[in-house]
Amino acid sequence: MSEIRKDLIDELKIMESSGKTLSVEELSRKEHLLRELDLLERNMDKEIQDIKSVDN
Repeated sequence: MSEIRKDLIDELKIMESSGKTLSVEELSRKEHLLRELDLLERNMDKEIQDIKSVDN
């Protein structure tokens, strides 16, 4: 999962560092990447909480 997260963050950084105004397609892609990143992080948090609860 960390590799997917890294790839998403890298793609967002590339988009932001281009220095140009993003097209409608690029803005849509950026929003999609942000949603995917948020979902990934929430799922990782849930997995960690599940593991912690099993350990207790």
